[in-house]
Amino acid sequence: MKHEITVKQGANIVAFSGEIDLESSPAAREILLKCFEITSNVIVDLSGVTYIDSSGVASLVEALQAAKKNGRDRSR
Repeated sequence: MKHEITVKQGANIVAFSGEIDLESSPAAREILLKCFEITSNVIVDLSGVTYIDSSGVASLVEALQAAKKNGRDRSR
């Protein structure tokens, strides 16, 4: 898994690419949590992801739950 973070119009855009699986999902979760510490405007771009397993999906959900808990939820 690779990732790139860009800032556009006040939002952190996290673009993941490659595979998000059991091995890489903890890193994906950590990346997202750090972004939510900075801003509530986080966009996750999964267009470059070729495979995501249940642990990857769980990492996305955990990051969203942490954002909600910290009052940073603005999901659409």
